[in-house]
Amino acid sequence: EMQDMSAALLFMLWSDEDFASQSGFFQGVAINMIHAEDDGAGAPLLLQVYLHLADHAESRPALHELQSLLCFLSGLHLSTNLMHCADLAAIERAVELFAHGFLLSDTAFFALKKEEQGSGTTHCFFGGVEAMTRCSNKLLQARPQLFPALLVQSRLQFGDDMAELQLQKKCMAALESRSHGNEKWAKWKARLHELRGLTFGGLGDHHSAVKEYALSLNLSRDRKTLYLKAQSLQAIGQPEE
Repeated sequence: EMQDMSAALLFMLWSDEDFASQSGFFQGVAINMIHAEDDGAGAPLLLQVYLHLADHAESRPALHELQSLLCFLSGLHLSTNLMHCADLAAIERAVELFAHGFLLSDTAFFALKKEEQGSGTTHCFFGGVEAMTRCSNKLLQARPQLFPALLVQSRLQFGDDMAELQLQKKCMAALESRSHGNEKWAKWKARLHELRGLTFGGLGDHHSAVKEYALSLNLSRDRKTLYLKAQSLQAIGQPEE
């Protein structure tokens, strides 16, 4: 059942369905998962994010938060069931879900850690870190340029900005190589530039951050990226363009 859910989530994430169809589908999945996880650590946060989308029905960022959290929880369930299994197709689905989770939101996975700490446990968060590391390593052994696995590893550096930047460089090279099935991820290139901008900002290199945000904005006029670029310009004392 969980494998069927993961396949359905990925199918919808890759589809061209409109906002209303995407929102309705993911809200339905959220309701089912909330009931299934009524004793689990992810259920309270999932309910909170679901209700936020219900109150802001036209909000794309709210939908992205829900999609991201569902990706993490579904990927975690799937990968946990693979502890003693060598099903590479299922491992790849789990890694694709984790990658989508990080691409859709900067905060959803870390909100899960905060929610768990409030309840006195971090099993789901640290279990997720272990599962992401294990599954992405498994895929990279055979395909060292696999974009989603590299992206997942880049997001697990937790404050080591130089290590994250090196992995993001590999992510960009993987996207541009269009090998190992990476071509389907090309639509996320703008987001990858934005992530690189955030990493440069963390290193205090705001000039490089501005360049990355500009590259991102050449591909997608995202309001969040515009705001981040304005922040970096302010940090180096340049007026907004």
